[in-house]
Amino acid sequence: MADINVIRQLKIAGENQKNTSKSQKQELFSHSTTISSVNAHNIGEETEIQNK
Repeated sequence: MADINVIRQLKIAGENQKNTSKSQKQELFSHSTTISSVNAHNIGEETEIQNK
């Protein structure tokens, strides 16, 4: 009986770890997309200033 509970807890822990990893990757992607947008915007402004 105790073995079944241990196995069940290990499965749950594994699923939790997978879900945490997935959400961290999504968050990282979200941040990198935002940073890319800001960089593209800044590059556009610099080009505009240089052209004046």
